[in-house]
Amino acid sequence: MTEAPASIKVVIADDDADRVARWGERIRDVFASRGVSGTAMELKPSDFGLARRALIQRAVDARAGQAPQLEDAAAEIDSADIFIVDSDLTPTPGSASGDQREQEIVTRYLAGEIGSDVVRLARGHSRVRACVVVNEEWRNRTFDLTMRKWTTGFADLYITHDDIASSGLWFGELEGGYRPSHWPRLGHVPAQVGAVLGQALNLDTPVTELIGMSPKSLNQLSLRQIEALNPRLPSLSEMTLADVENSPNFGIGIQPKESPASEQIALTTAVYGLRRWLDRVALPVQNVLIDLPHLLANRPWLQNERANPVALNAATGVWFGEEVPIEQQAFNADASRLLGRNVWNVDQLSKPGPGDRVTPDDLVFCEDTSSFERLEDAKGFRTDLEGNYATRYVRKIDDVEYSPRHRLFER
Repeated sequence: MTEAPASIKVVIADDDADRVARWGERIRDVFASRGVSGTAMELKPSDFGLARRALIQRAVDARAGQAPQLEDAAAEIDSADIFIVDSDLTPTPGSASGDQREQEIVTRYLAGEIGSDVVRLARGHSRVRACVVVNEEWRNRTFDLTMRKWTTGFADLYITHDDIASSGLWFGELEGGYRPSHWPRLGHVPAQVGAVLGQALNLDTPVTELIGMSPKSLNQLSLRQIEALNPRLPSLSEMTLADVENSPNFGIGIQPKESPASEQIALTTAVYGLRRWLDRVALPVQNVLIDLPHLLANRPWLQNERANPVALNAATGVWFGEEVPIEQQAFNADASRLLGRNVWNVDQLSKPGPGDRVTPDDLVFCEDTSSFERLEDAKGFRTDLEGNYATRYVRKIDDVEYSPRHRLFER
């Protein structure tokens, strides 16, 4: 595995000061256990309320054509490598902290709000990097069997409070327990996207320059995949980063009276949005891009020890920046750089040989643990993904809920 990031600044926000403190302590503990020089700053609920008010004012200023005031109450959100916010921001009776004025600020600016809406404001009107929403709909650790639940969400990741201190979440470590296959190495995301933003980009940059797909690959995208990114254009070959920034699903969904805060913020919004589209729409279907574990599951003959779970799981722990072990001619470096995980262009994979096929003895990849298991030790389920790979597998862990539960195949 690659080294942990040198430093991360996490900003945590909620209406409940005690909850924010608990999350901050747990994050600092996982950073310390991995030798990461990270900080987890806990916004006081009243400071968070004022920060939300400042973001709203920035939106008003942007509409008037004025430059954003970046030294206001939202400055801490500007400074965040990773912004973590609870979904439910309405204060619970009896949980208020601070003096009367602070409690009034929380009630006025947070009551009735949800984390995803704050993320949308922050994405369009601050310099925030990665954004995470906690406890949206599910409060306990739950695996989404549809594999499409937050496809168009504004946050870069949706988790529950059970996940906050997972080293698998932050650093991609496979410890044999719960680690959904779609999780990134969260601690690495800001630096990875920052490296892409460090290139000579502007809002007129074609999307195709950042995703490494051939014309043939672009033609294999489904209409649903293309329209998810921007329903106004029929092909990715016509899209620029400005079109992503204007996307209702992966930009900030520009409203008729809304303007971006600045070109740099718009550019950051677009690149993070393009990353989410690759991660949630292009990659899961496996019609144009495929990552290493699914490549090995679909083409087990590419691994010499195809029946050895230790060998297969070691291969799936390889992230972008590490050695690309197979199918070099199909490796997509541009999409891998943006995603932070190695992916391949499906149309450039080598053709199977006469004896190359999946057999009943081959291991299956489990989406809930990011691990390979024997078929008899896994449970199949039907996702909402289009294409030929809608059936997937989970190991099914006792302390994890699976929803909708009826999707699991019973033997």
